[in-house]
Amino acid sequence: MVIDMNEDEKLNLRELLKTNVVEVTFKKLNGDKRVMKCTLIDSYLPENGSKELHESYKDTALAVWDLEAGGWRSFRYDSIISFGLKNEENT
Repeated sequence: MVIDMNEDEKLNLRELLKTNVVEVTFKKLNGDKRVMKCTLIDSYLPENGSKELHESYKDTALAVWDLEAGGWRSFRYDSIISFGLKNEENT
């Protein structure tokens, strides 16, 4: 079951990602479940800057740095099943 996130919870998740590695479980568009270790910590991000989601998507989706894929990925807020802190030593 997906989480019904309000605006404060979305903001809290974005802030959590700026200071932590977070494990996010979400449902992909094709229905598959995906677990992603991700962050928005500056030291993990590429030097060429951060990716900004198109303004029309910022309330519905979030772009994050996927630590395992080594690239930018995004997920929709309404697809999140769970999220929590991930020990950085295990990334």
